[in-house]
Amino acid sequence: MEQISQLSEEDWNKLKEIGVLPTFDLIFGRTIRAEAGWYKKVLVVRRKISPYVGWALPGLRQYKDEGFRDTLKRVALDEIGLKVNPRQGIIVNQADGRFQERQDISTAYFFHLTSEDESKIILNQDHFKSHKFLYLNNTSDIPRNMGSIYRSHLTAYLEH
Repeated sequence: MEQISQLSEEDWNKLKEIGVLPTFDLIFGRTIRAEAGWYKKVLVVRRKISPYVGWALPGLRQYKDEGFRDTLKRVALDEIGLKVNPRQGIIVNQADGRFQERQDISTAYFFHLTSEDESKIILNQDHFKSHKFLYLNNTSDIPRNMGSIYRSHLTAYLEH
């Protein structure tokens, strides 16, 4: 994959003022059976980067001239060290996030995560402090301290 050059801070700030940024959030999980019933086990990461500090889904923005399939592969590999087949990703939700300095249009894709995949997760230490798994049965199981985009994605995932 071609190396993408970085914008200057001044150009990045101008872009955020006038543009909408396409972002991709990835839901890695699977349905499991526990004593209390069926749950959706979902990977969440603890972000270091504003405006998404706290528990979130792995995700990044799409680069210019990058197709969405290439974006999905790059996000999975760069964020959690997993290789994915983008054709196996299932669109779960789309939401817009409005922040003081920018607006994102986020598309969430679901990828099945096996127990073998779990052992291969390598976090991007520049972006994340840690990760854990949520066991979701209904929307009340989604942590309230997650950003609204992530809650929207997980709500849609639970409804599938």
